[in-house]
Amino acid sequence: MTAPAAVVPYHALHDNGFAFMAGNEFIRSGYRVHYSSKDCVRSLFQWHNETWNVWIHIVGSVVFLALFVTSVGGDPGTPTPHLNATSAANLVGVVDVPQWPMILFLSSIVSCFALSTTYYLLYVQNDSVASVYLQMDFAGIIAFIVGCYVPSIYYAFYCDPTCQAAYLGVVGVLAVGLFVALGVPSIGRNKVMRVKAFLGLIFFAVVPIGHAIFAFGFWDDHVQLMIKPAVTCSVFSFLGLFLYVTRLPERWYPGKFDVVGSSHQWWHLCVVLAALAYYTSLLDHYTWRSKVGCRT
Repeated sequence: MTAPAAVVPYHALHDNGFAFMAGNEFIRSGYRVHYSSKDCVRSLFQWHNETWNVWIHIVGSVVFLALFVTSVGGDPGTPTPHLNATSAANLVGVVDVPQWPMILFLSSIVSCFALSTTYYLLYVQNDSVASVYLQMDFAGIIAFIVGCYVPSIYYAFYCDPTCQAAYLGVVGVLAVGLFVALGVPSIGRNKVMRVKAFLGLIFFAVVPIGHAIFAFGFWDDHVQLMIKPAVTCSVFSFLGLFLYVTRLPERWYPGKFDVVGSSHQWWHLCVVLAALAYYTSLLDHYTWRSKVGCRT
C-alpha cells in the first residue's frame, strides 16, 4: 500500500525512506514525502521548504522570457549616451552588430530558471527521479554560465574572429566536460566538489579578460565593458554562494527559516539579481560595439 503524501519534519526523512533529501539539518520541517508527480505539481500552491525556491525562479523565468520576446526582431536595448568610446574618431564604420549573442544569453537564463523550477518542484518523488532532475538543473546552470560568456567574448573580440572563435570553442568544450563530470556521483552529489567544478568554469573568464587587458590596456572600453558585467554579476553571485555554502541564516536559528528566508532561497534570489545586473551591463557592451564597429 502506497503511503499518503505528507509534509514531514527533518527527523522523519530516514524513517520514510527519503534520506536523499536530508541535506541540510538546519531546515527542520517542510519536507514533502510520498509525493507523486501530480502531488508535486499541486504543491506549487502549498507551503513547504521548496515553495520559495520554485517561485523565485518562476518569476525569474517570466521576466527573462519577456525580455527575450521583446528582443527578438529588434534592438535588445536603447542607446546609452553615457558611454564614451575611446578612439571614436578612428572608425572603419558603424556596423550592424548581430544581436544573437544577447538573445542566446536571454534564452540561456530562461532555460536555467525553468530547469531549476522543474527540479525543485519534482525531485522529491524518489532518489532516482531526483538524480535525473538534478542533471537537468546542472545543465541549466551550465547554460547560464555559457550564456554569460558568449556575448561578452563575442562583442569584446568582434574584430578578431580567430580569438573570438577560439575562446567560444574553449568555453564550449569546458562546459561539456563539466556536465560530464557532474554526472559522476562523487562530484555531482557532493556540494563542495560541485561548487568547485562550477567555479572552475567561471574563473576561466580570467583568460579572455587578461588577453583583452594585454591587447587594449586596462582602461580601454574593450576591457571595461568585459569587466563591468563580470563584477556586477559576481557581487550578487558570490553573496548568494556564501550564504548557500555556509547555510546562513538557518545555521544560526535552526527551524526558523524552514519555509521563508533560508540560504537556498537567498541563493536563488541572488542568481536572479545577478542575471539582471549582467544583462544591464551587456546592453552597454552591445550598444557600444554597435556604435564603434571596428577600429583601424
